[in-house]
Amino acid sequence: MASSIFSDIGVAPIHAFVLMALSESKSLTPSEIADVLELDRSTVTRHLEVLQKKGFIHKVKDGKLVNVTLTKQGKAMLSKIEKAWDDLYKKYCKEWGKAESDGINDQIYSFLNH
Repeated sequence: MASSIFSDIGVAPIHAFVLMALSESKSLTPSEIADVLELDRSTVTRHLEVLQKKGFIHKVKDGKLVNVTLTKQGKAMLSKIEKAWDDLYKKYCKEWGKAESDGINDQIYSFLNH
């Protein structure tokens, strides 16, 4: 269900999580993104390459560090992501009921704010 909703806006759900993590900070390193999303750094690196090709992020080298920031296009995508999450929540409510959907929603927000 999530994949189809997010494919409509041109990102995978994991890419939405990366963009949302970046929206909470001015910039993050790939390692910090990996920590936030509890993913391997190599996995995050692959996703960042996709997001950079799509023009959603910008990577800047600072010595040995790489800082990742949202581009204008990436920031504009955040409103589409928010709408996609809302649409997904409504579909979950229809499928499983509001109480179950609220539980899923709470887990997602808890994960993001971890």
